[in-house]
Amino acid sequence: MYPMMQSLDVFQQVEVIDGTFTWKNIKIESTDEYDNPVTHFLDLDPIVMYESSVPDPNRQIHLGLMIKQTRKELGLTQQELAAKSGTSKHYISKIENNKSGIELSTLIRIIEGGLGKRLELNIV
Repeated sequence: MYPMMQSLDVFQQVEVIDGTFTWKNIKIESTDEYDNPVTHFLDLDPIVMYESSVPDPNRQIHLGLMIKQTRKELGLTQQELAAKSGTSKHYISKIENNKSGIELSTLIRIIEGGLGKRLELNIV
Protein backbone atom coordinates (compact mmCIF):
# COMPACT_ATOMS: atom_id res chain seq x y z
CA MET A 1 0.00 0.00 0.00
CA TYR A 2 1.26 3.48 -0.82
CA PRO A 3 2.28 5.69 2.16
CA MET A 4 -0.38 8.26 1.22
CA MET A 5 -3.10 5.62 1.22
CA GLN A 6 -1.98 4.48 4.66
CA SER A 7 -2.33 8.04 5.91
CA LEU A 8 -5.85 8.30 4.54
CA ASP A 9 -6.80 5.00 6.15
CA VAL A 10 -5.56 6.27 9.52
CA PHE A 11 -7.67 9.43 9.29
CA GLN A 12 -10.76 7.56 8.10
CA GLN A 13 -10.95 5.88 11.52
CA VAL A 14 -12.54 8.96 13.08
CA GLU A 15 -15.17 8.80 15.81
CA VAL A 16 -17.45 11.56 17.08
CA ILE A 17 -17.17 11.72 20.87
CA ASP A 18 -19.07 14.47 22.72
CA GLY A 19 -19.38 16.45 19.48
CA THR A 20 -15.64 16.31 18.77
CA PHE A 21 -13.88 14.40 15.98
CA THR A 22 -11.54 11.93 17.72
CA TRP A 23 -8.94 9.56 16.31
CA LYS A 24 -8.25 6.91 18.99
CA ASN A 25 -5.71 5.34 16.66
CA ILE A 26 -3.50 8.47 16.73
CA LYS A 27 -1.87 8.91 20.12
CA ILE A 28 -0.11 12.00 21.40
CA GLU A 29 2.39 11.32 24.16
CA SER A 30 3.28 14.09 26.61
CA THR A 31 3.85 14.69 30.30
CA ASP A 32 1.79 16.48 32.91
CA GLU A 33 3.03 19.23 35.25
CA TYR A 34 4.64 16.53 37.45
CA ASP A 35 6.46 14.87 34.52
CA ASN A 36 4.13 11.88 34.57
CA PRO A 37 3.52 10.36 31.13
CA VAL A 38 0.13 11.22 29.63
CA THR A 39 -1.44 9.87 26.45
CA HIS A 40 -4.04 11.85 24.52
CA PHE A 41 -5.83 11.06 21.31
CA LEU A 42 -5.85 13.41 18.35
CA ASP A 43 -9.10 15.36 18.35
CA LEU A 44 -10.60 18.29 16.50
CA ASP A 45 -13.57 20.43 17.40
CA PRO A 46 -15.80 20.85 14.33
CA ILE A 47 -16.32 24.53 15.14
CA VAL A 48 -12.55 25.11 15.04
CA MET A 49 -12.42 23.26 11.74
CA TYR A 50 -15.28 25.39 10.36
CA GLU A 51 -13.77 28.67 11.59
CA SER A 52 -10.45 27.70 9.98
CA SER A 53 -12.05 26.80 6.66
CA VAL A 54 -12.27 29.06 3.64
CA PRO A 55 -15.82 30.38 3.10
CA ASP A 56 -17.58 29.73 -0.20
CA PRO A 57 -17.55 33.09 -2.03
CA ASN A 58 -20.53 31.99 -4.17
CA ARG A 59 -22.87 31.65 -1.18
CA GLN A 60 -25.24 34.59 -1.26
CA ILE A 61 -26.98 34.17 2.08
CA HIS A 62 -24.82 34.07 5.20
CA LEU A 63 -27.71 33.61 7.58
CA GLY A 64 -25.88 31.21 9.88
CA LEU A 65 -22.94 33.57 10.21
CA MET A 66 -25.27 36.47 10.97
CA ILE A 67 -26.96 34.48 13.75
CA LYS A 68 -23.61 33.39 15.16
CA GLN A 69 -22.15 36.90 15.17
CA THR A 70 -25.25 38.36 16.83
CA ARG A 71 -25.31 35.57 19.42
CA LYS A 72 -21.66 36.22 20.29
CA GLU A 73 -22.20 40.00 20.43
CA LEU A 74 -24.98 39.36 22.96
CA GLY A 75 -22.74 37.07 24.98
CA LEU A 76 -25.00 34.05 24.51
CA THR A 77 -23.88 30.44 24.19
CA GLN A 78 -25.48 28.16 21.64
CA GLN A 79 -27.20 26.38 24.54
CA GLU A 80 -28.65 29.65 25.87
CA LEU A 81 -29.89 30.69 22.43
CA ALA A 82 -31.43 27.27 21.93
CA ALA A 83 -33.27 27.47 25.27
CA LYS A 84 -34.60 30.96 24.51
CA SER A 85 -35.80 30.00 21.04
CA GLY A 86 -37.17 26.54 21.78
CA THR A 87 -34.64 24.60 19.71
CA SER A 88 -31.58 22.48 20.54
CA LYS A 89 -27.90 23.40 20.79
CA HIS A 90 -27.20 20.89 18.02
CA TYR A 91 -29.71 22.61 15.72
CA ILE A 92 -28.28 26.08 16.48
CA SER A 93 -24.81 24.73 15.62
CA LYS A 94 -26.08 23.31 12.32
CA ILE A 95 -27.76 26.61 11.43
CA GLU A 96 -24.68 28.67 12.33
CA ASN A 97 -22.50 26.39 10.23
CA ASN A 98 -24.89 26.41 7.25
CA LYS A 99 -25.39 22.65 7.57
CA SER A 100 -29.19 22.78 7.77
CA GLY A 101 -32.07 24.59 6.17
CA ILE A 102 -34.44 26.56 8.36
CA GLU A 103 -38.14 27.23 8.27
CA LEU A 104 -39.24 30.86 8.45
CA SER A 105 -41.18 30.27 11.68
CA THR A 106 -38.09 28.80 13.34
CA LEU A 107 -35.95 31.66 12.06
CA ILE A 108 -38.37 34.14 13.60
CA ARG A 109 -38.22 32.29 16.94
CA ILE A 110 -34.40 32.37 16.89
CA ILE A 111 -34.12 36.01 15.83
CA GLU A 112 -36.95 37.51 17.85
CA GLY A 113 -37.34 35.12 20.78
CA GLY A 114 -33.74 34.00 21.17
CA LEU A 115 -31.77 37.06 20.13
CA GLY A 116 -34.36 39.70 20.98
CA LYS A 117 -33.98 41.28 17.53
CA ARG A 118 -36.47 42.04 14.77
CA LEU A 119 -36.41 40.14 11.49
CA GLU A 120 -36.85 42.09 8.26
CA LEU A 121 -36.83 40.46 4.83
CA ASN A 122 -36.30 42.33 1.59
CA ILE A 123 -36.47 40.97 -1.92
CA VAL A 124 -34.38 43.06 -4.28
